[in-house]
Parts: sequence; C-alpha cells; structure tokens
Amino acid sequence: MFLSELPTIILVSKRLVENRGPAFYGDEAAFTPPRNLYAKEDGEKAVSDAENVLKICQNLSDWWKAKK
Repeated sequence: MFLSELPTIILVSKRLVENRGPAFYGDEAAFTPPRNLYAKEDGEKAVSDAENVLKICQNLSDWWKAKK
C-alpha cells in the first residue's frame, strides 16, 4: 500500500527539489533564464507528479482516519 508508493514519492520529491532553484532563477552561472531551461511540458509533468503524490498522501490520511 503506502510503502510501495515510497519510491515514487522519493523520486518526485527529489526531482522537484533539484529543479526548484533553476525554475526560479535559471542557470546563474551560464546566464540562462528559466524560460530557456524548461518547456511547458516540464511544468505540466511537475504538476502531474505533485498531484500524484498528493493523492497518495490523501489516501494514507483517509486510511489513517478510518483506523481510529
């Protein structure tokens, strides 16, 4: 159940963390703005992945509440 979803949560979290800075500030060393680093599809994938993690967490929360 939830434990089987941990690799997904870890992968998504790691990817979002790694891309947060460049998404805001671009590649400062190369003077490349964020718009040149990411396409619309990258943003859509990030949102989809985050929604998937949210769904997993909501399912865990629902399960936990039902156990009380």
